[in-house]
Amino acid sequence: MKKITMIAITLIVMVSLLSAFEGNKKMGERQSRMEMLEREHHMEFYESNDHLRLAEELELTEEQLEDIENFRTKFQKEMIELNSEIKKIAIDKRNAMKNHDFAKMRKLTEEFYNFKQQIATKRIEQNEMKWDILTEEQKEKAEDLMKIHHRRDYPGKHKMKHPRKR
Repeated sequence: MKKITMIAITLIVMVSLLSAFEGNKKMGERQSRMEMLEREHHMEFYESNDHLRLAEELELTEEQLEDIENFRTKFQKEMIELNSEIKKIAIDKRNAMKNHDFAKMRKLTEEFYNFKQQIATKRIEQNEMKWDILTEEQKEKAEDLMKIHHRRDYPGKHKMKHPRKR
């Protein structure tokens, strides 16, 4: 009887320890997800601050800022629409794959990349519009800032040595 009681107590202790460990693991995963969301929120904050700092450094006028913001809002709405179409196509593609409908998959793949191309074109248009709004002085400043930013993002890029061929 004492052996059975000891075994039962040992099992209960082990199960409680394992469940506590699993709970901590899940808590850690939950914490990680929350940390990730916080980082995303901070990134949005920093990106908006970078946008403001850049506007300040280029000395944009109120009219220029308003034009950029209006175009940016329009661009964001267009991106939402295009990305939602891409997601719908992905769902249709999965269904076509399940049904082994290869002709439909080809058609959907073509549509998918058509939307991707539209997104890339819209990004180019957005950059072009921003560039066209700038005065010549602002363009020169922007080019200088881009050079500085590029060097900061790729430190030592030009110092890399290629291994000798043997």
